[in-house]
Amino acid sequence: AYCSPDGRLWVTYDGLSVIDPGADELRSLEAYEGDRRFVIDLALDVSPGPDATLWLSTMRGILRFDGRTSQIRRYQHDPNDKTTLSDNYVLQTYTDRNGSLWVATRAGLNRLVSDANDHAVFRRYGLNDGLPDITIEAIVSDAQGRLWVGTGRGVARWDPTQDRFQSYLPAD
Repeated sequence: AYCSPDGRLWVTYDGLSVIDPGADELRSLEAYEGDRRFVIDLALDVSPGPDATLWLSTMRGILRFDGRTSQIRRYQHDPNDKTTLSDNYVLQTYTDRNGSLWVATRAGLNRLVSDANDHAVFRRYGLNDGLPDITIEAIVSDAQGRLWVGTGRGVARWDPTQDRFQSYLPAD
């Protein structure tokens, strides 16, 4: 769930739904991909995006929803393109204080590097980049703005100067 600055509560219930300030019921939203109605299903999480858009984490990739136009843009894994998401099963999206989108999947962490000319480019992070595990369960920034990720085997902090992670594991 995500509470936007205007007081609306966005939830991934039966697709994408919202509770407006002062309302007493959950309202389901319609989405479109071009002129075609788009059914949002298998959504797991919602987070804020740029320009009042929302990022939806789904079991089929991520979706960017524009609430002004009800338009959806899909981002999915392509096994033949290493610049796409590392996996379609997305557990969380997170936008850091620099505006970078991070995507937690069951097969690694992804950072949106470029989104020009209708072609998104993601940087993938895995074990070789210092992560303790490839299933990323949480992404958060601390008070200093440092990015942390949580996995089933430990946590890791991103070093932007090295573009790598430092893992912190439980004692054996």
